[in-house]
Amino acid sequence: MAIKESDFKTESFDFTDEQFLIIINHLFKLDADMGEEYIPIETMDEKITVERLDSLSSVVFFIWVSQLFGIHEDKVNDFMTSGKNTGNDLKAFVMKEATQTYTFKEAIAYSQRCF
Repeated sequence: MAIKESDFKTESFDFTDEQFLIIINHLFKLDADMGEEYIPIETMDEKITVERLDSLSSVVFFIWVSQLFGIHEDKVNDFMTSGKNTGNDLKAFVMKEATQTYTFKEAIAYSQRCF
């Protein structure tokens, strides 16, 4: 019997703040321009803004958030333009809108496969 990606999905989002920061920093770092140093987000109160990434990288980041947590792109677009831009805001959005999630370990493995 083959194992499918859907076999690893769980029904609830239960990442700690620390785990969530690791995931979003991992996605940001993987998408940062070559040779450009990415400054990680260290607290959930910090802003996720284009000062950290250019506009294309920000869009790509939110596409990965959409894919990872099964959030419809329209809802992600609404969040992107809502003015909410801290780690806490993003986590609250994901907790509310996620239709799928993974364990922390699986999310790291998934994000590595994305790139």
